[in-house]
Amino acid sequence: MKKSNKPAKPAKPVQTALRHTWWLWLATVLIAYPVAVWLSTGASLWAGMGVQLLGLIPALLCTPAIWRGNSPYALMWVSMVALVYLGVASVMALFRVYEAAPVAVWAVQCVEAVLLLLINCQLFVLLKRLPAMHKQNAQS
Repeated sequence: MKKSNKPAKPAKPVQTALRHTWWLWLATVLIAYPVAVWLSTGASLWAGMGVQLLGLIPALLCTPAIWRGNSPYALMWVSMVALVYLGVASVMALFRVYEAAPVAVWAVQCVEAVLLLLINCQLFVLLKRLPAMHKQNAQS
């Protein structure tokens, strides 16, 4: 195997972009989706936010790992959780489109799926740029 002498790409820009995308996704799920449902169907806004908050408990527990962004092991777990959310968001977006839900509702679901896809891509790039776990443990 050949070793390249290229300098490692910086992880900081990806960490920053990941943080921004993560907060945008959380805001979309906690605020934009319940507001879209409330405006188009008249359902309770606060109940919608409460239900969304319950569904986001695993993501909120992953937020410190996203904020730090320097532990490959934690970020791999976050990536697995985000992949589950991506699957659910994509299926729900398809449900909303096929059930002829109001445009605002399925549009927000599609935006959520795209944001989760972006988060997973950023996590992949960040994991490639961080030092390997076995090298990190050997240095300490």
